[in-house]
Amino acid sequence: MTSSMKILAVSVFVCILMVLAFASFCPSNDYNTCPCNWREFDGRCFHYVKEKKTWAQAEQNCHSMNANLVSIHNEEEELSLKNFIIEETQSPFNLKIWIGASDCWKEGSWYWSDGTQFSFTDWCRGQPNNLYTGQDCVTIKLRGRCWDDRSCTDTFSSICAKRVQKSHPTCHHRT
Repeated sequence: MTSSMKILAVSVFVCILMVLAFASFCPSNDYNTCPCNWREFDGRCFHYVKEKKTWAQAEQNCHSMNANLVSIHNEEEELSLKNFIIEETQSPFNLKIWIGASDCWKEGSWYWSDGTQFSFTDWCRGQPNNLYTGQDCVTIKLRGRCWDDRSCTDTFSSICAKRVQKSHPTCHHRT
């Protein structure tokens, strides 16, 4: 191999490394930022988790990212979340996704796993029904675009949420 070919090979290698390094950065947006692969809406960051888990496993997975299963507080937030899910999945039909609602401590007393007030609901017709007395966790059903109580041991994809982090505008986040 000639010296010019070696220099060319090294140059190409360095260029590839630079492209890969810059590809792993997500620029911040002003002073508010979400981590890479998260979507910001109204002061919160949302992340779709494709892997199917039980409700408790999904909540634990969110905790590992300093988040909780998503809580939903109004129609606008829910619509934005449903649109985000449709964009992420590209397959909204028959899809059920865990959210952070549960009544496992006391039947009929719903709460959000992040501790926020449970004041907005969008139950599917006839829900919550606690079918077979064991449905204590909640999914969004995208086909009907409503909520359904389910057994917490069923496995579904999930959505994690956390507050937008304040950061300096020149900072970048690695994935």
